[in-house]
Amino acid sequence: MKKYMTRAVLFLAFAAFLAGCLRPGTYRVVPQGEGHANIETLTANWQDYSVTYAGHGPWHPAAVMFERKDDGHAIAVDRWSAVESPEALEALVVSIKTQGQTGPYYPRLFEIRGPDDHLYGYLFTAWDVVLTKMIDERTLFVFDMPLPPYLAINGRDSLLDRTAR
Repeated sequence: MKKYMTRAVLFLAFAAFLAGCLRPGTYRVVPQGEGHANIETLTANWQDYSVTYAGHGPWHPAAVMFERKDDGHAIAVDRWSAVESPEALEALVVSIKTQGQTGPYYPRLFEIRGPDDHLYGYLFTAWDVVLTKMIDERTLFVFDMPLPPYLAINGRDSLLDRTAR
């Protein structure tokens, strides 16, 4: 029994070491206040970014991502759709803002940073987990976010329920 316990502890220590070494990227909530980005500023300056969204179609977005164009770094995505107009972006942002709170999930703006703390862009979502991996030293991959929390967790289409009344 002691032999198995020792192996388990060594395995967990090795896994923790690898997790620390393979830090793919980080995300953190953008602080509120003057001098920090906010969703209104990003939306107003949307042409300064490559803007994409993920989710269950444009009527049920899970996230809107603002990738910086000015830094020589890139965010790679799969199954994200490009936002082509300010009207489409405004509709996506309003949809995420009105999703309401589902448990601990509520709309907020995150910074997406690489392992060297380089700012790749911003993500507006009600989720609290963003999965990323580094492809090379200048490219960060952001995984798909298929459903907004209100659909994924309780299965109710609360946005349509509100508009149908």
